[in-house]
Amino acid sequence: MASYDSTETRTQETTRPFGMRDKLGYMFGDLANDMTFIFQSMFLMLFYTDVLGIPGGAVGTLFLVARFVDAFTDITMGRIVDRS
Repeated sequence: MASYDSTETRTQETTRPFGMRDKLGYMFGDLANDMTFIFQSMFLMLFYTDVLGIPGGAVGTLFLVARFVDAFTDITMGRIVDRS
């Protein structure tokens, strides 16, 4: 048996399977990340409407347009990274 086979076997034996505990950890991490984005959006909505005096409909439209632009730029940047 070659030496790389024994190293590969040892690595596979010491790695534990991805279980429910791992899935819950990723779930709570993603939830915390989403909560920061929600709080940021809430703060910006209040800041734009109360401090700057921009109407709520305009701010909502601004957020909607920004999300649509973000959706397309995310896909475009992903394709650029995949090709380079």
